[in-house]
Amino acid sequence: MDLPEQVAVMTLPNAILFPRAFLPLHIFEEQYRQMLAESLVDSRLLAVALRREGAATAMPHSVAGIGVIRTSIRQADGTSNLVVEGLARVRILEFTQLKPYRVARIQPLDSIAAESSLARAELVATVRKLTKVRANFGSELPVAALKSLLTVEDLEHLTDLVGHTLLDDSRQKQLLLETLDVGQRLERLVSVLQQQLRQAELWKKLQGDLPNDLVGQN
Repeated sequence: MDLPEQVAVMTLPNAILFPRAFLPLHIFEEQYRQMLAESLVDSRLLAVALRREGAATAMPHSVAGIGVIRTSIRQADGTSNLVVEGLARVRILEFTQLKPYRVARIQPLDSIAAESSLARAELVATVRKLTKVRANFGSELPVAALKSLLTVEDLEHLTDLVGHTLLDDSRQKQLLLETLDVGQRLERLVSVLQQQLRQAELWKKLQGDLPNDLVGQN
């Protein structure tokens, strides 16, 4: 799909849109209701940008994800539930409209294929270990979802999907989105996942035989 020169931008506090990942969104603000209505009769495209921390206004990071609205269900109260499929990374160059919602001129960002000391097998092994440990805390990834995730052969696609699925910190996700070098992206992702794995294993060791629902109670 050819990308437009400019696109409507949603600036959100905790949402990152990776290429080929599916992001559910709940639309309730008036500005985004209008954006949605106009997008649905036009290209169905929009960009999702993470809000900068500490900004007085909703200023976005310059690297965002552009996607297409695959599903839109309007509720009786005027709000809507969406599913947006990510298409590409883009850089926000400038805003051409600020009200009633932001529209920005964008530049597509292509990934850079690069050598890495890590391989797909190491990422897959780390994901398996982490999901197994998480299951002990009642945060189990559905078997079908894990199987589908790990059958992805393309390393760039797999790296983005694992980051989308398993990273909880939006700042870590944003850093992954901004990393165009696929080798560096893989190394950063594996490093974060291995840190999560060490923390989870330590927590499980400290927990001992206590059931999960009693941990943290005095």
